[in-house]
Amino acid sequence: MDIVDFTNPVARQWYGDKLRALLDMGAGCFKSDFGERIPTDVVYWDGSDPAKMHNYYSYLYNKTVLDVLRERRGEGEAVLFSRSADHLFTSLCSDTHCGSRPSSDKIGVHSLLVRP
Repeated sequence: MDIVDFTNPVARQWYGDKLRALLDMGAGCFKSDFGERIPTDVVYWDGSDPAKMHNYYSYLYNKTVLDVLRERRGEGEAVLFSRSADHLFTSLCSDTHCGSRPSSDKIGVHSLLVRP
């Protein structure tokens, strides 16, 4: 399994550039998925302990995606549907609509499409 080392600013920039290209093609938002089951036999750029990266990796991943969306869409206009690290991710979303595992009924789906 290959993963992006989000502890490395160059890797975050590279991944962000891929997302920017998708936004330039017309993407309006992203769903960040996975990111919580990562290997422990890796060496991170910043020296982080792989055994402790289970939640923090997901946080860095989602922060990278949200930072790009905020850069392009503006504060309060970025939309990110995050499934990974949903218990940590809410700290990133004070001014931006971030969904996380909504119910599949009409109200749950509507919550993804309409900003509060």
